Amino acid sequence: MKFSRKLLAAAAALAMSATASANVLTFDGVTFTTSDLGGGMLQLEIDAAARSGGWANAVSIDTIGLKDIGSFTSGTAGGAGAGWSFSTHELNANGCAGGVSGGACFSGSPVALADDMLFTFSFSGGTTDFGLPHLKVRFLDAAGDKEGSLLSMSVPVPEPETYALMLAGLGLVGFMARRRRQA
Repeated sequence: MKFSRKLLAAAAALAMSATASANVLTFDGVTFTTSDLGGGMLQLEIDAAARSGGWANAVSIDTIGLKDIGSFTSGTAGGAGAGWSFSTHELNANGCAGGVSGGACFSGSPVALADDMLFTFSFSGGTTDFGLPHLKVRFLDAAGDKEGSLLSMSVPVPEPETYALMLAGLGLVGFMARRRRQA
């Protein structure tokens, strides 16, 4: 019984301390982590130190597109993308030159690939929904040409309740296992 209480207490503590609105996607050795910072702000961390596959020879990023994130009239980029310009056009192989996407495309001077690159995007003049952002990223080689395929994937950002339910479920499984062992 003591063990079960400790397990449930630990699960509750983890649920309360978990980064409630972050999720991770890894593709071709690059890890993308999204975090809903609240107030219309989305943070994207890119860890590109171990890139491989089609991005093995990439040296920089110059464009990031975001779709399925709500409706708004303006956006700004900060962090590694500070000074990048905002567009409502979709990212394609030529940058922010696609059709109107209902999202955002940020582009500017190339940012050298590294570990723990942080981009912060702020949106205003509408409502944001970062529940399932669709991320597009264009990588460049040393000559400044597109390297490999564009990343184009949805990155779910779980709600706090998702972590709480998962940890409570794990606690319940532990409790049941403990009861069976005692019987």
